[in-house]
Amino acid sequence: MTAYPTVSQVRDQLELTLFPQIPDNEYLLILLDSIDQLHSDAYDCKWLPVSFASNIKCILSTLPDHGNILENLKTILNENENKNLFVHVPPFEPSTVEIVYNDWLAVKHRSLSTEQRSFIHNLMNKKHEILPLFMKLMFDIISYWHSYDKIDESLNQLNDVDDCIRYLFKRLEIVHNTVLFSRALCYMTACRSGISQNELEDVLSLDDDVLKNVFQHYIPPVRRLPGILWTRIRNDLDEYITEKEIDDAPVIY
Repeated sequence: MTAYPTVSQVRDQLELTLFPQIPDNEYLLILLDSIDQLHSDAYDCKWLPVSFASNIKCILSTLPDHGNILENLKTILNENENKNLFVHVPPFEPSTVEIVYNDWLAVKHRSLSTEQRSFIHNLMNKKHEILPLFMKLMFDIISYWHSYDKIDESLNQLNDVDDCIRYLFKRLEIVHNTVLFSRALCYMTACRSGISQNELEDVLSLDDDVLKNVFQHYIPPVRRLPGILWTRIRNDLDEYITEKEIDDAPVIY
């Protein structure tokens, strides 16, 4: 399939190249999640096909108040005649969070003490709205708890997704070495198209501050970051890292 270079040409790619390849006896479901994360030149949504064959469906999600995306979609899809196409997804209720957490804990073969459950229940009831990502990050935090752990009251100060991310990263800095962990994330962030694991280990091995912090008590014969250190970080970040191929080589970001 021909790859088009700009977002504005995606519509042609879908309508002229992809859709005709779908047999009448098969179905295609296109799920475009969080289109508010696209580049701003895509906010007009003119790249979106207006009509689809009966065996092709498209589901989009976006923040309701970001970049005028929702209003543009309402105009393109003629909201007055197609109100059924728009579904508002409300924030989670505290009772729903408890049900979801119970299922997720069961999958991980973990449980919470009565005191811990009470704390989470009260914490969620204080929130005006509970976004799915906030709920997921909070679960990532509590899934590390042991029954004998003292509850961290600072969790009451976590008001949004950014607060949860900072809390998680702060914990991982303690586990993996502050300099090593922070530099690894900085280098990943700096590589906009991703970086391979070998490249990341090479870059970290060239960072004197990282090596000084890792090798505090002995000097190895070869001044290179042990691969196991990055592997441990990768394992703890696995759910937050995306992997793709660039020039037939796997990269992460």
